[in-house]
Amino acid sequence: MKASTDFLLALSTKLQEIADNTADMETESELNELIDKINESI
Repeated sequence: MKASTDFLLALSTKLQEIADNTADMETESELNELIDKINESI
């Protein structure tokens, strides 16, 4: 089942919020990679 675009946009936005507020650079980098993959699939 394909996830809805609205859900993916909301997920990407929330993950970006978390990445922007984390102090751990490795976690931020990993989240940004995941966000990029989500955005590519939209």
